[in-house]
Amino acid sequence: MMKKLLRAACLVLLFILIIPLSACEGGVEDETTNDTTIIETESTALTTGEPVTTAVETNAAGRIVIPTVSLDMLPAFSGGGAKKDYDCGGGVYMRYVDKVYEKELNAYLAGLEESGYTKLASWKIGKNSFSRYVKGTVEVYAYYILTEATARIIISPYDVTADSRINNSDTGDGEVLLTQVGINYTTVINGMSYIIRTPKGSFIVIDGGWADQGEAKQILDLLNEQNENGGKPHVAAWILTHPHSDHIGAISEFSTLYNDQIVLERLIWNFVSDATMRASDSDKMVTDLNSYYGKIKRALNNRNVWGGVEIVKPHTGQTLTFDGVSITVIETHEDIFPNTDALEYMNAASMAFVVEAAGNRMLMLGDCTSSGTSLIAKRFVDWLKCDYLQPTHHGSTGGNLDLYRYAAPAVTLWCSSIPRFEEYKGSDFNQYLIKNCAEHYYSGNGTVTLTIKKK
Repeated sequence: MMKKLLRAACLVLLFILIIPLSACEGGVEDETTNDTTIIETESTALTTGEPVTTAVETNAAGRIVIPTVSLDMLPAFSGGGAKKDYDCGGGVYMRYVDKVYEKELNAYLAGLEESGYTKLASWKIGKNSFSRYVKGTVEVYAYYILTEATARIIISPYDVTADSRINNSDTGDGEVLLTQVGINYTTVINGMSYIIRTPKGSFIVIDGGWADQGEAKQILDLLNEQNENGGKPHVAAWILTHPHSDHIGAISEFSTLYNDQIVLERLIWNFVSDATMRASDSDKMVTDLNSYYGKIKRALNNRNVWGGVEIVKPHTGQTLTFDGVSITVIETHEDIFPNTDALEYMNAASMAFVVEAAGNRMLMLGDCTSSGTSLIAKRFVDWLKCDYLQPTHHGSTGGNLDLYRYAAPAVTLWCSSIPRFEEYKGSDFNQYLIKNCAEHYYSGNGTVTLTIKKK
């Protein structure tokens, strides 16, 4: 009898120990993220425009829980050549089709509508076509690249209330500022940090630089210094290009030390899946529980930190518009696929985009590699014309002469130390910028703030 009682006690103790371990598996989520709450939310029906009240689930961070999707939910694609599937990360998946005619993709999209999908929008950038479709809680985003004869069909969970939170029609008439934040290059060679003050007086932060070098505090000080709206600075968006330490270290530190000193509205990123990152040069971002990436995800999963922040995973061709600024994505890791070998190096996964404000265009290339910048040049040609250019990969490798010629900027923003710039300035693409741009600024020379004159 005593043995049976002892065995039962051991089982109870084992059960108690296992439950909390499984609840925090992965190491980056708040321990209560699996709890859900039912709330009532009002949205607008896509067909009638009438308000519809529906019950939705929220997790412990306060985020709406949307049913998951899979590539099996996509109709079969007839025509084209090879079809390859890709896990884009974050519960988003893509079907890639090569050797395809645009009319074949159009026929496929027409079939989506016949099967109950509603087309939200379609548009072109240059000769490339883009479309959005939704059906219930499923979104299908598709785009066709003419020069490559390729189609990418992306399926993701859809929240009908999200668009109105991500985008707004506010414009504002305030003075727009562009700040290249100085980086401490004493012990490091790279680093990238930019702040844009929007016409509404809110801010957009791009990357941020390293942790443990004072750069997080420097960002906070600049936000407070440039804030003319009173109260805490409103950061309309913090954009992260890719998960390297010299780009996401500062926001990781910020999320721990200064998260309550700003109002952060959106985090915009399109990172690869954990499995892809684990096989890359950034494997520690997912294997180390205290990595910069892990700290950011913990902050986003904590209701008391950044649980209320809108997380946006944009794709090439999509434009986000808020506070008098628009951001058009022109490359993500989804464009590098199916070249999975390139994604062993996370620079290849860097997001590139064009920011438009006060009639000016700023081309931000992050750390795109040569394969990426070549794609951008061939796809978008003279649409890339801009006023301000951030040369890729700190002005070292990865540039493209054709791209820089299409961009033809008046101002070049080198997120580089002076010795690093001197080392790589001899390349043909950098020489083009040196000889043809009127103004050059180097983050190694300290912080500089430029007034963006309205056109």
